[in-house]
Amino acid sequence: MNPVPSNPADPLAALRDIHGPPAPDFWPPAPGWIALAGLGTLLGVAAAAVAARWWRAGRFRREALASLRTLRARHEAGAADTEIAMELSALIRRVALARRPREEVAGLTGDRWLAWIESTLPGLGVSARTALLDAPYARRCRFDVARALAACEHWIRRA
Repeated sequence: MNPVPSNPADPLAALRDIHGPPAPDFWPPAPGWIALAGLGTLLGVAAAAVAARWWRAGRFRREALASLRTLRARHEAGAADTEIAMELSALIRRVALARRPREEVAGLTGDRWLAWIESTLPGLGVSARTALLDAPYARRCRFDVARALAACEHWIRRA
């Protein structure tokens, strides 16, 4: 039975307004959103692990470049070229040992050592050759320290 309209002249007055369904609840989310959040979390953790590993792997390079900057500053302050050459040679050896297996690098000396360095990065240059082979052991040896430092910096960045 329909209720009798209070105003028989206006039949629309008896109609009720349209009511939609209630809004969905915020929680719990649909299973697809839960799966997406889980996948995003896993990807975030994996990306953080890869970034941390990459950062740790480049630590030797950052430390070597910092040592090279110190050598450059000492050279500009007037340190002896043979001292710079000795420390530069030791620095290059430490970088090589950090990057390659010990058996491959540790026993190399002289021309074999220089050939190995040039095989990892060709075009080392005469100044760097002199700085790495002759200058650490000579009382007086003339070479361009700035060029040797630049060549070794290039090698360290590419190592």
